[in-house]
Amino acid sequence: MNQIFQYFRLGYKSTLKSPIFALTISLTIGLTAGSLGSIFNLSYLLMYKPLPYDQADELYLSNHARIKDNERIGVGFQSYPGLIDIYKKQDTFEESALIQLGRIKIDQGMTLQKKGNLSVSTSFVTPEYFSFFSAEFSNGNGFTSKNGLNTYTPVAVISHNFWMKHLGGIKEVIGHSLLIEDKSFKIIGVLSKDFIEPKFDRLQRNSELWLPIDFNIHDNEFRNDWTNFLPHNYLVGKISSSQDSGIVDNRINQYLLERFSQETKGNSYWSHMKLTHHMITLEDAIIGESRRTASLIFLGLLGIFLLALGNVTNLFVARSIENKRFFSIKIALGASRDQLFLSILCEALALLSIAFVFSLLTLDAGSSLIKSYGNSLFPRLHEFGVNLTAITFLLILLVIVASIFSWFTIRSLSYTDLIKEIQGSGKGVSQQISKKTINPILIAQITFAGIILCASIEVTLRTIDNIKRPLGFNIDDTYFLTLETRTDSLSGSELRNKVLEVRESLKKLTEIKNASLTNATPLQAYLRRSVTSLEKNEQVRTFLISTDENFFDSTSIPIISGRAFNSEEFNNKTSVAIISEALSASLFGTDYPVGKTIIFGGRQLPFQIIGVAKNTGHPSPTYDTKVLYLPETRIGTKLLLKVKDGKYLSKKELESKITSIDKRLTVFRLNSLGQLYNSLTGNDYKLLSISLILSIVAASITMIGIYGALSYAMSLTKYELGVRMAIGASPIEIIKKLIIDNSHILIYGILCSIILGGILYMYLNANIEAVKSISIWSPILALSVLFASTVLAISGPIYKQLNRLPITYLRD
Repeated sequence: MNQIFQYFRLGYKSTLKSPIFALTISLTIGLTAGSLGSIFNLSYLLMYKPLPYDQADELYLSNHARIKDNERIGVGFQSYPGLIDIYKKQDTFEESALIQLGRIKIDQGMTLQKKGNLSVSTSFVTPEYFSFFSAEFSNGNGFTSKNGLNTYTPVAVISHNFWMKHLGGIKEVIGHSLLIEDKSFKIIGVLSKDFIEPKFDRLQRNSELWLPIDFNIHDNEFRNDWTNFLPHNYLVGKISSSQDSGIVDNRINQYLLERFSQETKGNSYWSHMKLTHHMITLEDAIIGESRRTASLIFLGLLGIFLLALGNVTNLFVARSIENKRFFSIKIALGASRDQLFLSILCEALALLSIAFVFSLLTLDAGSSLIKSYGNSLFPRLHEFGVNLTAITFLLILLVIVASIFSWFTIRSLSYTDLIKEIQGSGKGVSQQISKKTINPILIAQITFAGIILCASIEVTLRTIDNIKRPLGFNIDDTYFLTLETRTDSLSGSELRNKVLEVRESLKKLTEIKNASLTNATPLQAYLRRSVTSLEKNEQVRTFLISTDENFFDSTSIPIISGRAFNSEEFNNKTSVAIISEALSASLFGTDYPVGKTIIFGGRQLPFQIIGVAKNTGHPSPTYDTKVLYLPETRIGTKLLLKVKDGKYLSKKELESKITSIDKRLTVFRLNSLGQLYNSLTGNDYKLLSISLILSIVAASITMIGIYGALSYAMSLTKYELGVRMAIGASPIEIIKKLIIDNSHILIYGILCSIILGGILYMYLNANIEAVKSISIWSPILALSVLFASTVLAISGPIYKQLNRLPITYLRD
């Protein structure tokens, strides 16, 4: 033990004698290991760390899907009556909980709300929700069977944040009432601030309020309509370990098939469709595809780490070779090869203890960046941070690095030559790094660099394609405005008339060019309905945008056939429709659609087509371009505002203008379409940044590694180089010889990269849908970058050597 301590002490002393060397290795390993550690910690959280719920292993999420023409559609969109039936059915789950997400407007009851009402994210749930997700309470309790389905008891549970922010942390919170839609809800519980809400959607906001499922946002017609499917409706069921989940799934599936068939019997569209059921574990429902995303980023950073490791290994081995006199003395004093390895290992560990400090700092910074910018990519980030798992990973990783340093060093040292070194006083004996040591490291670097470059370039090309995909409509100077009523006294036809008055008033503002009443923007169409062609009896599902006569002018979406709506059709709610090119092709093929009749939705209402709009694009490549435009048929409080060039729209000024029309109206949300577009492409830009950084770092580290190795190799052959230059060899001949002598490294590296990359691609192709195809440009550009990097790396030492006189080499 004392000997090991002495080895460490000597290692630290040796490190302090070469501060530049120590700093180079410490920074390189520290930065790359810390980055790798942060992603490892995230991967561990997503793949291995149990969910923070006591019954998580027994919980499953119920999912519906529709089958038409053997194609599975509508995954993630649930049938509300279907969920209710499963919840009531006794022979399915042991227990189950219904969950629906939405927003609720609280009219009164907030002690710290100065004016108006408050709109909060709300979860409508059954009592089982709180036991399923291990809810603990700061005050009170959750729902009981008295607050279950069809009891209609007006009670509420609030979050700890809501209690503090909107109720001022009042002690008498239990029993406090909140007025919601003219109904008084009594608070019976305040959740602990440590409660972790289950999220099945990356963009799901934290709930502030929990109400019984009976008070959800759907009306009675929707609750009983088996042909309406919407997201954010969930059922979580419990299956004990003694039950077979497959049997339960099949039982529910068979029930839904029969029930859906009965409820849609006689409907020409739905009778050709099946409603199926499949379950996924709660863990899969929450984690989703983020495991693969984290794994791919981890593999990319692992490749970068291995590239950096190759460079610093060469550097460490080269320095150890320079200290061959020290090793010779140790051998002369009786040190065995194992003792020599142990001394080198202790020196490497002493050096990497400095790298450990840098890796901890990088780990903390990387974890903070992931928590700040990874919400839309990864779940469970509220549980993420620097912990013992991450620190242990770094320690193990650095011990492995130290062992690699030591193994390559001891492999490069010739025990026989070291003995001769001390016996001959060092004269006539030259210890050099073997090519058998350097070349495999360089080949491995080129191999990993090629794979990383190819993958990064493929991601870059796909991301750029998504970002640059033409939209087909104008997002510049266009805003989406959502109004909110301060009280329920403004509703029905009165609300519609007031919103129309707001629209006309806003059109008169000097900043606004046009205003349109609409339920959605082309970027965020969310309602889907069925449409039937009477002539061909063809039925398809399509997005629905309810709007007015100003919509197409406001968005600049071209009408390529027929015409747009007029004000009379909008005001009278005339049964006319405009369809997109894609919807026209699905319904009528190549036939001219204008003048034809379609049947819309479950109400079987006939609409005459008066125009065809050009398809609109979307940042998502899977976004459906089939859109049905109808004159606004429901009360709407959303407007699309087109602002004049160079003008700015102020939310404060808008609110002042709107409240001057009616004080019961206010601005709930104002977003530019540019902001909405940026939010949709945010993940694309993050992936683009990651892929570009990986490409640049991979190319740079490869260049540094090749440059260092070739510089060392040329320093060993400088006498031969001097002789060649002295007898008249031209620079071109010398460059040609040097490239030929070292080209095999590049060739072997590229071949290994192609083989290993091909194997990796075949594996990913078989397991990941997104990797079914790859652009031919990705490997071509990767090889080009790799070749260019290698040429630049070779040019450095060659240029340096050719600019010296031959006598310099001969004299040395």
